[in-house]
Amino acid sequence: MTELRTYLHFVLADGGRFNSGCRPQFYFNAVDHDCEVVFPNKATVLAGDWVVAVITLSKLACAGVGVGSTFSLRQDAKDVATGIVTKA
Repeated sequence: MTELRTYLHFVLADGGRFNSGCRPQFYFNAVDHDCEVVFPNKATVLAGDWVVAVITLSKLACAGVGVGSTFSLRQDAKDVATGIVTKA
């Protein structure tokens, strides 16, 4: 497993919330990958929040991901957050 340090903007259309430890899909290069997202500075995030997050995913899923790479987090085939990798 690999950890990525990221900066996320939550764009939840339904005004929902996400808790630290959630397991959305990491969407990069047109492929969804399972991941776990932890927010070191918050327990819960809401729509519109900008947060630092640590994303854990498989090494295979990290192929081609580096500092500056952009991605989305998805749940139920909907984008819930956009992000940029700050440390790979």
